[in-house]
Amino acid sequence: MVEYKKNKINLVIPGKKISSRQTAPKVYEMNASIYIWTRDFLLKSKTLFGSKTAVFYMPQERSIDIDSNFDFKLVKQLIKN
Repeated sequence: MVEYKKNKINLVIPGKKISSRQTAPKVYEMNASIYIWTRDFLLKSKTLFGSKTAVFYMPQERSIDIDSNFDFKLVKQLIKN
């Protein structure tokens, strides 16, 4: 999960106790659809998030992971309907 705060993207580091959804920070799941880095950045950086890192928000209906036969059947049914 990542957090977008002060125009910067950071990995969410567990540790702070959150007692309710309302007090939790707004976080986003990385869905592995789009990643673009230069070779130099990957070799030189110790993190995947740099000063030029951007976010591309994807709607839930376009972000379905097909990781199993069940997921595949579910998506086929969604497309059919």
